[in-house]
Parts: sequence; C-alpha cells; structure tokens
Amino acid sequence: TAKAGTLGRAAAMLSGSQAKRVHTFHGHLLHGYFSPGFTKGVIAAERALARHSDRLIAVGAKVKEDLLGHGIGSPDQYRIVPPGLSLGELPSQTEARHELGLDIERPTICFIGRLTPIKRIDRLIETGRGVQMRHPDAQFIVAGEGLEYARLLDAVSEGLPITALGWRSDVERILAASDVLLLTSDNEGTPVSIIQAGLAGIPVVATNVGSVSDIVLDGETGILTQTTPADLTEALSALLTDADARRHMGDTAIEVYQSIY
Repeated sequence: TAKAGTLGRAAAMLSGSQAKRVHTFHGHLLHGYFSPGFTKGVIAAERALARHSDRLIAVGAKVKEDLLGHGIGSPDQYRIVPPGLSLGELPSQTEARHELGLDIERPTICFIGRLTPIKRIDRLIETGRGVQMRHPDAQFIVAGEGLEYARLLDAVSEGLPITALGWRSDVERILAASDVLLLTSDNEGTPVSIIQAGLAGIPVVATNVGSVSDIVLDGETGILTQTTPADLTEALSALLTDADARRHMGDTAIEVYQSIY
C-alpha cells in the first residue's frame, strides 16, 4: 500500500542499506481519494520515492500507464505482475444460497469488497434501485465492511433487496450463490474479486476504471460500462434476462482465468 511503501523505502534509504528496493503498486491514489492539493503532494512523494527504487511492480498495464503519465518512475523500472491467487472448491448454487439465507429461485448479484468511498456504495445502491424496477425478483448480496457499511444498511432498511453479509472469508460460497458479480468503483488496480469470479465461472459487470479492462474481456467474460448507475443497470438487466449469455461468459471466463492464474 502507499503508506507501507513510503515507510519501507524511507527506512531503507535512512538506514543506508544496499538492499534492492522493490515497491508494488496494487493500485494508486492519483484520483478519487484526496483533494487536488493533497493528490499533488502524493504524486510528488511517489516521484521522489521512485527515484530511489530499483524496481516498480504494477498489477496491471493501466496502473503502470497512469503512474508513468504522472512522472512516477521510468518505463525501464516497471514490471507488470498480476495478483496470484487460487480458489477453493465451490458448493452447489442451491447449497450456497440456502447457507446464506437467500431465496433459492431468485437471480442473485453479488458485490465483494471494502465498503469505502472509492468503491462507490452510493452507486451500488442506485444501481440496485434501477435493477429492482426492472427485475423485482432479483436479489443482491454484499460481502465486506468499511466506512460505507451504515449507508448500505440504510438502503436495506428502505426496502432494497440487499443481504449485507459483513466481512466474509468464504468467497467460494458467495460466488457459488451468485449469477453476476458487480463492481461499481471509481478507481481500481486489478480487483481480486473479478479474478475470483472468473475462476468460478461468474460473469462480471464493472465500471471501466483502472486496470479492470486488463482482466475483463468486454462482451466475452463480462460487460464494462461507464460509471453511471443507468449504464450498470442496463448491463445487469441484459445478463439477468439472458441465461445463455451468462453461461457463455462464465465458461469463457473459466478458460481465460485458469490459463493465467
């Protein structure tokens, strides 16, 4: 993370150690997090730290391009290394929905991630309202905690069909229960939840931000959209009404992601 990378590299420089300094950018803080003035300070700090780094690793090509575009490091310093992960065995959809207290027959959309401002839980809620109007039988499950958890609970109390699960470690069960994974962020590195969904054969509807386009093949393993709730709702509606498309995207995702991860 940014703070750990700052502290670690500063400590290495102050210690006089000759050890190689390697920093990984899982994402970046260049937009969507801070005020313009503070962001300029972050960029200046990263530029300075990059000059004292032997290697910079980005988890996606778009992350690398964004950093270079702000003068952070030089092209020869960078390597792209996608996240490494595996997925355990998935239960059946019926079993997973039963264990999560969901209606077994209703189409299910899941959201997995930190409930922080950059993830745009407000956009998730507005998208949920749009889907509810078009598909009253659809249900959402949200796995994660954070600053926006209270906002999510308010939406639930207002009647949105969302099951708020809080922090969970059983991602296999959540994915097995789902028909589509939704991502609503303003900024991303390489979202692990999308990779996990692909390994599970679950198509994705995601905002086209950060390095999401590096891992979602638009129209093949999922649908990339603009950042408006209307666009997200349209994409979800298209998949909810077309089981064959969901199945095809899911099968393609398994082939693509298993070959990489």
